[in-house]
Amino acid sequence: MRAAGRQALLAQLQPRAARCRLVRTRPVWFRPIRPDDERLLRDLFYSHSAETVYQRYHAPLKSLPAAKLQELCTLDYDDRMALAGFIGEPGEERMIAVGRYSRERAGTLADVALIVHDDFQGRGIGTRLLARLIEIARNAGVGGFTGYVLAGNSRMLNLFLKCGFPMESDLKDGVHAVTVRFKERGPVRNA
Repeated sequence: MRAAGRQALLAQLQPRAARCRLVRTRPVWFRPIRPDDERLLRDLFYSHSAETVYQRYHAPLKSLPAAKLQELCTLDYDDRMALAGFIGEPGEERMIAVGRYSRERAGTLADVALIVHDDFQGRGIGTRLLARLIEIARNAGVGGFTGYVLAGNSRMLNLFLKCGFPMESDLKDGVHAVTVRFKERGPVRNA
């Protein structure tokens, strides 16, 4: 994406950092991740339960190296995009969720992943993140999302099922290979 296009996308996304009341009376607000979010992302990672880390990364990670944090916060906002959900006022915010996608330059599908802090799961935050990522991805020419979901991660599977687009799923060795194509809305399909 050219610099002018990237700036236009960021300008479009900033007003969408609107607040919503998803966590009782505490407003949750969303915006694209920036390079200066490394500390907030690190704090989010180390505050997750072992189960949440395993569900997201499919491994019992104990640490997230600084180089990986920097990579996760450095995006091109076209092929690599990430949104974060926050509580608290800007400057004193706490990151509570992240949704991201990554597309290979030659492909039309992008890998997607979401994580919501344990204390805020089941409150619509993942649904909101996925909906916004789909909107952004479609505007960037992404044709759909792929992802790998552990068979026991029913919340993530349900997010894909209710996203408004047909879902294909292939279960192998306890992991669902999920594909959601954006071309047409319609009934859910399981492969």
